[in-house]
Amino acid sequence: MSKPKKEVKKYIPRVEMQWLGKILSYGDEDLLFKFNHKALQPIIMQKSVLPLEERAGTSRELLAAVASECMVEWMIMSLKRAKIPIEEFTTTTEANMGNDETGRTIVESCDTVVNLKLSDDKLEEAKIILEHLLEVGCLMSRSLERGIKLRYKLNWLNK
Repeated sequence: MSKPKKEVKKYIPRVEMQWLGKILSYGDEDLLFKFNHKALQPIIMQKSVLPLEERAGTSRELLAAVASECMVEWMIMSLKRAKIPIEEFTTTTEANMGNDETGRTIVESCDTVVNLKLSDDKLEEAKIILEHLLEVGCLMSRSLERGIKLRYKLNWLNK
């Protein structure tokens, strides 16, 4: 007889954000992000300690992190499945800014450079795997290329 399958709780991607302005005496623009995924620890975005002219850009860097993490996670998982040992693996992602048709600032692209060192005897196999992944994309790259629909709803807490 086979063992009954362990029931896995369905994961729902969700991020909760809280403005810390009323909690922290200095927190005029500070935010706390809590993630539903167990691998992600809460993040405090502490803008209030910076001069006003240095506060912009956090969303761009978070987008760059998402663009990098999604593809890199898929690459590492694929190399491990193929039993290709990784010696070094780092990335740098830059968000490139531009303007839309109305002149408003937008992120036009994210460029990620992947630096990796693998064992020489598995290099050709790794090239085939990773170049294929770059062709088909990851969840985030495919979603962004198609144009993720963002929907917002205001929930008024006033009585």
